[in-house]
Amino acid sequence: NLFHAMADLISKSVQSTALTNALKESLVSTLMDDDLHDATLNTLQAALIKASENEGFRSTALGVIKQAFTGALSDEEFVRDLMSSIVGAMVQASKEEELTQSILDVVTRAVSQALADEKFVAEFRGAVKDTLQDGDLYKAGAKGIASAAFGHANYLQKSFRGV
Repeated sequence: NLFHAMADLISKSVQSTALTNALKESLVSTLMDDDLHDATLNTLQAALIKASENEGFRSTALGVIKQAFTGALSDEEFVRDLMSSIVGAMVQASKEEELTQSILDVVTRAVSQALADEKFVAEFRGAVKDTLQDGDLYKAGAKGIASAAFGHANYLQKSFRGV
């Protein structure tokens, strides 16, 4: 009952415009402050570990988080600020040689391991085969390429329909 009461309280609070704006500002500030960002990630990690230990709390927390994200993603300004912060962080991270090399090493290792896995390779081949057998995909691709190259979208649409 305590979890449900907390979930109801949090759900009602999330619907508050003042709280939503405060959370939005806090999240954007967090993404820009390295120490606060690290502390936030550590707190979230600890909270998620605790939540995973209790099924009822985990279910309630996930429901509240889903509602919060759904509401936040409906706010165009929030999404724009968030994407701007993420892109900025990615650009900054790409300038860090050690980080770039570490990511490249992880990706290289992951691809190597995936290609060494016979089951993965078989599934991948099947997916590629299914995709290549899709005639509509070829038509759409050819239409897009021809339209982009020649700029004759109306003529191509009629040609592909047989008109």
